[in-house]
Amino acid sequence: MPFDLKLLTAQLARYEQNPSQCISGEWVDARFATDWFEAAKRWDLQQTSCISPISVIQLGEVGLLFHPAELYSYYGLEIRRDSPFEHTLVIGYTDDFIGYLTDPKAYQTGEYAAIVVPKIADRPPFTAETARVFTMKAKAFLQKVS
Repeated sequence: MPFDLKLLTAQLARYEQNPSQCISGEWVDARFATDWFEAAKRWDLQQTSCISPISVIQLGEVGLLFHPAELYSYYGLEIRRDSPFEHTLVIGYTDDFIGYLTDPKAYQTGEYAAIVVPKIADRPPFTAETARVFTMKAKAFLQKVS
C-alpha cells in the first residue's frame, strides 16, 4: 500500500521551519507534534509502501477477508459486492494495524483519518489512492481463493 512521501516531506518541512505553528489541528498539540517529528525524521524515505498481511478463508459459500486496516465502508461494500462468494465478510484490524484506508476526498479535506491517524500509528501517510489499490488487490485475492 503506497505511502505519500511528498505529503510526508511537506509535513516534515513545515514542522522544521516553524514548530511553534504546529500546535493544533493535524498536529494535535505541541508535545504530540514534537514526538511525531522526532520519530518521522528517522523514517526511511526509500520505503515507498507498507507491506502487511491479508488473508482469505473460504468456508463453503462464505469468503472471509482479513486485513490490517480501518477500511472506509465504501471499499468494504465494493469488495463484498464484487466478491465471487455468495457471502463475504471483510474483517479489519487483523494481524497488524496500519491505520485508516480512506477515500481520496479525506486527503483533500484534511480529515483526521487521512492526516492525523498516520501520525498516531507512527507511519507515513498513505496516498489518496491507497484504499483503491488495496481494494483491487483484495478482490483479486478473493477471486484466486475461490
